[in-house]
Amino acid sequence: MRGEHTPRKPRRPLPRWAVAGLALAVVAGLGQWFVYAVFDKAEVPSAPGYECEYPGCGSEAGFDEWDEDLPGDLTAWYGSSAESIDGVVSPEEVAVGIPEAVGVDTALAPPAGADADCAPQKRRPVVAAPAKKTVRQVNRQWRRIEKWLAANAPESYATLAGPATPKMIAKAEATMGLRFPDALRASLLRHNGTVSDETWGFGFMAEVLMTADGIATTWQELCESENVDYGDRDDWWDGRMIPFSVNGGGDSLVIDSVVGDVGQTDHEGTMSFDWEGVTIGSYLELLRLTADALEKGGQVGYWKPKAVGGEVEWDVL
Repeated sequence: MRGEHTPRKPRRPLPRWAVAGLALAVVAGLGQWFVYAVFDKAEVPSAPGYECEYPGCGSEAGFDEWDEDLPGDLTAWYGSSAESIDGVVSPEEVAVGIPEAVGVDTALAPPAGADADCAPQKRRPVVAAPAKKTVRQVNRQWRRIEKWLAANAPESYATLAGPATPKMIAKAEATMGLRFPDALRASLLRHNGTVSDETWGFGFMAEVLMTADGIATTWQELCESENVDYGDRDDWWDGRMIPFSVNGGGDSLVIDSVVGDVGQTDHEGTMSFDWEGVTIGSYLELLRLTADALEKGGQVGYWKPKAVGGEVEWDVL
């Protein structure tokens, strides 16, 4: 009858399987949201991929270090500001280690007692030009060495390699988690180690200079051989060291990346920064001492260079 209220039929309850499925879907959705919110951080890409800011730094030709000054187009990049630009290091920065502005891919912590310097965090290579003053100082010493070699030891002179590119150096630094001293960078940008088939390559104190890639490879090999942190630098090896030359018998000249001085690690299980009472405070000082010894017939620590048959030989005094 019109006007009468007809009661609505009650809805049938959902089957048990439908209720269970709906509950599972809600739980799964909440769980996925929690993962995204807490754990799913955006990953920063690691090498390859370079930060490169100053003009021409992407060139495979590297710097023309045969001139006393850097190329003119670098002048604008060098400035009075000490700030880093998007992870690129300014020449005035002196902090040890790769800048925190560069993306970090978190690595597993090394086991207790292990050398943490041998397990650096993965980082993108960062191109950082050496300070102009250091470049001029390094070039000045290399010109002295090259002049003497060309006149007295042409066979050794011919083993000097061409320049490394800034990217090569940056890649080696990223592999090691260390920043090379400016003097070593400038030296590699002039001579990327040596190239030789028969003649013993030129180097300091009877060792052969390595390429940027050779430095990183030797560092990795030494870390694999000795990965224990003894808390001092008198042990045979520490991952903070930068090996830049080898003698073929398991010995390497190294730069302490923290202190900056030059020492030697040898195959007998020792590392020393004492050259018979003489200390070599930096790579630049090693260059100067070598140039002095060649020109004046002097010595570097307990080593004395001489020319024999067109090559440099080093005598132990």
